[in-house]
Amino acid sequence: MDFFKKLENAGIYYNERQKDAITYVNGPLLVAAGPGSGKTSVITGRAGYLIEKIKVNPSSILVITFTKAAANEMKQRFQNIFSDARHHFDEVNFGTFHSTFYKIINTYYGRQVAVLDQDKTYGIIKNILRHENQPYDEETVQAILNNISIFRTCGEDIGRCNLEKVSRALFLSILQKYGGQKKLLRCIDFDDMMIICKKILESDSNLLSFYRKKYKYFLIDEFQDSCRIQFDIVKLLCSPQNNICAVGDDDQSIYSFRGAYPHCMVDFEKSFKGCKTVLLNINYRSSFEIV
Repeated sequence: MDFFKKLENAGIYYNERQKDAITYVNGPLLVAAGPGSGKTSVITGRAGYLIEKIKVNPSSILVITFTKAAANEMKQRFQNIFSDARHHFDEVNFGTFHSTFYKIINTYYGRQVAVLDQDKTYGIIKNILRHENQPYDEETVQAILNNISIFRTCGEDIGRCNLEKVSRALFLSILQKYGGQKKLLRCIDFDDMMIICKKILESDSNLLSFYRKKYKYFLIDEFQDSCRIQFDIVKLLCSPQNNICAVGDDDQSIYSFRGAYPHCMVDFEKSFKGCKTVLLNINYRSSFEIV
């Protein structure tokens, strides 16, 4: 039975542009999708198509989104759609950027590296500010954490930081003391996951080759919220086949305060010459009056 006919019999329908994105198999694909246009449905449908029609090994497919909850929700939706072969489709890898990078780091070190959770990270910055006799209210602490992330994952360009809460000198002092605390605790934070992972893959050709063989197809949701270093790592992993599908809307970036780089949508086309672009412009979520 035809792949889409089978889904229609189960009450799942795709328009022609969605089908175009789902059935484009090899090479880079950018799906520019507005709100309510079925981004998640395209990703789940594409993964199913790769397995059912192209006979791709499910374990070679990596689906990435930005939160653990979103990854679990997408996995559940995927399993519900293809419930008749659930035991086979369970092998598809659903996760976040950080969980993927963390696996690579643990593989490299041969152990589970200790990670500072967000509450502990917050507490460290708060204590540093207290000892510096500086305000340590929630807004100030969060602003510093955001700026630390931007500084460390965007090429240590302090010009990109919004230092309204503290001076440049104090910010750099806090950054140094924060790094010292991580060393004492022998822990890494979420920014370290990206920085360390990139360095590992750039320096260890054997490990890079291992993961290139492991993951053959990359499907990335909410691509507009990725930062430059995340994009750099994905480019390393998907080369040379470049079987990557990035789905996003550069008008919807919600993580710019943490260094998200909406221009990655434009950079995608520059980085992957000859990439196919599909525009999803039908909003299925809002009524005609709202649109």
